Amino acid sequence: MRAILLFLILIQTRGETIQTCPKYCTCKLGAQAEWLRIKCSNELQNIRDINLDSVSVELVQLDLSKNDIYAIEANIFKNLTNLKRLNLSQNDITFIGENSFDGLGNLERLDLSKNQISTIDAHTFSKLPNLKRLDLSGNNISVVKPSLFHNLLALERLKLNENKLTTLMEGTFYGLKSLKQLDLSNNPWRCDCELYWFSNWIHNSSIKLNPAPKCVSPINIKGEFVKKLKYSENIQCQWLPPTIELRPVNNQVVFAGDSITLKCRAPSITEDRNARLSWLWYPNTTSETVDLNTFLDPQKSLSNIKVDNRYLADSGIVDSSLSIVPVKEEHNGQWNCLLVSVNGNRTKAISVIVISEETRYCPLAVTKNNKGIYTWPKTIVGWRAELPCEGNHLSGLMQMPLKASYQCNITGYWENLNTELCPYISHITKSLEQFSKVNLSLTRISLLESAKKFKNYTGNTIKITDPIEVDFITQTIENYLNFVTEEKELGSMLIDVISTLINVPKNILKKAEISFKSCTRLIKAVEKIIQFTPSIQFYKKNMALEEFRVKRDSFTGLICTWYSNNNPEIRFLQCTTNNRTSPINIKDKIIEASIHLPASLLQYSQEVTAHQLMISVYSNSRLFPKIINNDNMDIPSCVIGSKLYGMSIQNLTEPVYIMLKAPLYYYAGKKLLPVVWDETLNKSGGWTNDGCYLRNVLNNLIVFHCNRLGYYGLLQDTSTFDYNGNSISGAKFRYSNPAIYIGSIATVTCLVIMSVTYIICYTSIAMPKKAKHCVINTWFAMALLSFFYSIGIYQTENIPICQGVGLILHYLSLCCLLWMAVFASNMYKKLSKPDLEDIPDNELQDPPIPKPLLGLYLVGWGIAMIICGISGAINLREYAGYSYCFLTTAPALVALFVPAGFLIVYLSIFHLLIKCSIQNVDMNAQLSEGTQATENMDLELLEPNTNLSVGRNSARSAQTVLSDIDDSEHSQITQLKGQIIILILYLISWITAAAAITKPLSAYISFDETIFATLYSLFSSSLGIFILFFYGIARNDVRSQWLKMGCWFQKRKNQCCRTRSISDANPVIATQSLVQNLVPPMSNSQATQVTSDSNSIGSSRYTNRSQTYNAFKVTDIITSQEVSPVGRKMTNVNLVVLHRQQYRSDNSVTTYIEPTCVEMFYNPHQSGVARKFFRKQRRHTKNNNLGPRKQGDGGAMSDAGSCISVPRSTTKLDSNIDQTILSSSAKIAVVVSQRKEMFQCDLLLVKKVFLEM
Repeated sequence: MRAILLFLILIQTRGETIQTCPKYCTCKLGAQAEWLRIKCSNELQNIRDINLDSVSVELVQLDLSKNDIYAIEANIFKNLTNLKRLNLSQNDITFIGENSFDGLGNLERLDLSKNQISTIDAHTFSKLPNLKRLDLSGNNISVVKPSLFHNLLALERLKLNENKLTTLMEGTFYGLKSLKQLDLSNNPWRCDCELYWFSNWIHNSSIKLNPAPKCVSPINIKGEFVKKLKYSENIQCQWLPPTIELRPVNNQVVFAGDSITLKCRAPSITEDRNARLSWLWYPNTTSETVDLNTFLDPQKSLSNIKVDNRYLADSGIVDSSLSIVPVKEEHNGQWNCLLVSVNGNRTKAISVIVISEETRYCPLAVTKNNKGIYTWPKTIVGWRAELPCEGNHLSGLMQMPLKASYQCNITGYWENLNTELCPYISHITKSLEQFSKVNLSLTRISLLESAKKFKNYTGNTIKITDPIEVDFITQTIENYLNFVTEEKELGSMLIDVISTLINVPKNILKKAEISFKSCTRLIKAVEKIIQFTPSIQFYKKNMALEEFRVKRDSFTGLICTWYSNNNPEIRFLQCTTNNRTSPINIKDKIIEASIHLPASLLQYSQEVTAHQLMISVYSNSRLFPKIINNDNMDIPSCVIGSKLYGMSIQNLTEPVYIMLKAPLYYYAGKKLLPVVWDETLNKSGGWTNDGCYLRNVLNNLIVFHCNRLGYYGLLQDTSTFDYNGNSISGAKFRYSNPAIYIGSIATVTCLVIMSVTYIICYTSIAMPKKAKHCVINTWFAMALLSFFYSIGIYQTENIPICQGVGLILHYLSLCCLLWMAVFASNMYKKLSKPDLEDIPDNELQDPPIPKPLLGLYLVGWGIAMIICGISGAINLREYAGYSYCFLTTAPALVALFVPAGFLIVYLSIFHLLIKCSIQNVDMNAQLSEGTQATENMDLELLEPNTNLSVGRNSARSAQTVLSDIDDSEHSQITQLKGQIIILILYLISWITAAAAITKPLSAYISFDETIFATLYSLFSSSLGIFILFFYGIARNDVRSQWLKMGCWFQKRKNQCCRTRSISDANPVIATQSLVQNLVPPMSNSQATQVTSDSNSIGSSRYTNRSQTYNAFKVTDIITSQEVSPVGRKMTNVNLVVLHRQQYRSDNSVTTYIEPTCVEMFYNPHQSGVARKFFRKQRRHTKNNNLGPRKQGDGGAMSDAGSCISVPRSTTKLDSNIDQTILSSSAKIAVVVSQRKEMFQCDLLLVKKVFLEM
């Protein structure tokens, strides 16, 4: 296989190739291996026997002469789009159909001579607009239809000699505007009056008859030239053809119901008594029908027709009139008056247009092009409007004014604007046309001078507005290419001209490529200039070229880099012929493109001589237009290419590496596609990614490799481009879906209310300090996230603002999760903290050292800042997408998904740990969630305090003493459930918010944005409402603070309700002796009753009612006794009852001036507080050596479940009480020690209550 490939390369370098040559044919390449000639001869009978598709693009000349081909099938040549010459002579073809030459739009020469052709369809040559030479000689053609040659506007030479033509219908050659030479010789011409028109026509034209045809019949004029028929004295035809007068002269527009009369007469018919006039009708008013056989007799086809014929013998006038009364819609059409006489037949026609209520029109239209500005009037459908060319006054000697036409189709729309016959009105176009028509062979002495004029004229000051101007420039460049080898400076001048065309608007170049193949021809011209201009180096801001001579043995690879030194107007192409990975020092340089050719590029070359290698760079892809644009993909990057002359190399063993700068400041997230230009694709060339693979993305430089030489580019979505291919900064700002605003407003409102409440009433909220900081910061981050998402996600018009919004959204998204993680971590640490160690007797515990809150803020706000800072520093442009302001590509989204995924896993683990810790604590303490207890079950409130009282009704409480208190409103398990719900709602809200922007289901659902926006509104609102309810409405302390704030705003402080929350501050007690306020001793029956009433609390449903009842009962008992004097001794003072009633009151203790006004508190559902209470009691019992009391001493539980206090001697007790209470430095521990029997009874009593619950 390798040997075959080498052989093919050798054959191709000699100018001949059999690689793609069809069977039975011989192929030859042109001088520059740019075009192909094929000759096939093996007695072929069918053209399909040869495979023309293999060479369809390169083929320019096809010779099928001297075969046995008997027919030309339809569309047989449809792929030979570049074919210019076709020779089918000396075959057996008898018939040519309508579609025989479809696809040959560029055909210039067609040879059908010496066949057996007798019939040719009237539309056979209608699709050959560029045909210049047509040879139909040596056939059996006897009749030529008048419309056969009407579309051959470029035809210059026509040969119809050696056929069987006897006459020609008038108008046969009227459409041949460019005809210069006509051969009608060797035909049996019958020179009668039917051929008289030809003699008159050829006499008035400049067409050359070579050789001149001669008459064969009649006998009396045999041998005379047809051209001189009008001067012959032997023909009995009038010197002037008969004339017909038709009245009215112009086309008529009548309304349905009116009448119309047409009159026709032929004067001066004195010698022909048989002359007659007849009327013909054709229903289509818009077609130019010449064949009279298609007309109908109106008297047989229509109604209301009356014809009156007269012959005036004296004056020799034949007269006829046609009346239509009344006119109907069916009378629309062409009305033809036909004169038949011995002197010739003449016709004249007008059109009658009937206007009715059902008539439709094309509206008034204005068109503008390089042929002028035309205003087309309101026209009836089906009609073609004609206007005189705007440039007619510029042409002096014209036989008839040229016209432009515009067709109004049957659907009521304008189409097929035709200004081909009109001259150009633009001076630029006319000047370029003159350059393209200059015969350079006659001006060889001043060749460089004319090239300089052409270069100066087509400089940057010229403005190209029409594709034909690009074609004229291309034609001029191709004319100069023939002299490049003679004038070395000519190549650089022509490349200068081509470099200016790169700035022509993209749509104009695309139209020029579609109509004239101008872009392809320009690229070929560049390659030819480099080939014939050795060692050329050309560097411009939008184009760079360089040519190398390389040998197989010495070639070690080539690296070429196109760059600029911080000035985009000045660019350089630097090449090094080695394998260094860094060809240039990139410091202070902007790399636009780079190509790396492998050292194995020439390994299959067997030639010793040097090869020509071309490196070219184009600043854009306008010379490589994408003709078939069925998507939004195009080439916005620069194009870099390489070409090895004389060799066609594909499937390289080592690929070619290319690096191109990403064309946009950002891109919309779609993957870039590396492509290479394929000349054989889509008939005219196109981009393909076959053999090209993306290798790496280095910031804005894209690296890929391909397995063949060619021109390389990056294909990407061009929806971010304007009409000329320039990048757009971003999509135009648009408002979000209304549901997004509704959900964001609801969420932000709820979160702001809760944040402000917790900040103002910070010390009055019965929660741990760290927990309060965590939830406030979480709400603040969520509120900011919803706010910036709703107002900033579509701020894409300004890139810096869009990038800022994207960074903020990224930062706040992570902050919300981080603060949730901080809350869960602190909650777990609090639950997993071990019990306090035992404190020795007579030793006070040191207060715990408060930990700073800075660590929480460093985690909650700082970690997200580090992540976003790194992400923004690496690739800031990713935060500004085209359609929304956030990260777009998958690599950039890693900065969000990885930290967020880690935090979600972290939260899930800690939630499980918290759940397990709560279950373990409940099992060890044998408590349930509904346990009723209080945390601070000590006697601190009995200690006098000299501080002044603060305002009770103030919205803010005093400074908290214990900052690490438990949440008195929600149990740990309830808090955990609330955090899980918040996390789930947050994640769902953010996912639906992202889906509402990215529209992942747009391919399946047309209204997916509305669906996801509605879901976002639902879940985000649920998140805000849940936080408002869980941390606000469901908490007694928050509700009481709201009530106080409401009273404060209304200035109704005396009417405000008292709070039920546990105060963080120590109550202020009046500095007076407590002994005088103590109640007298109660009887055992009273104590039993109170204790029984206290134990009657059975469930949380009746907590408030039973608490209120017991508190009032105890108060009544106390107030019913007389108050002892100050110095009187007290006996049997039941402090336990007093202590219990104090802590079970609905309200917190705010003063202790009057016992009858003591405010009490009790809060249910405090399992955590209850656990602390029992730990304290166990610790006190251990420190004071308290043991179970004996039966009868109040230490055992009675059958009734009551504990009876036994009166004892109170002499020592009273003195101790006096010393303890009256002393400001007395400790509660002493009182507890003195009352250990009563506390032991109270402890056992409370434990029984909890166990029964």
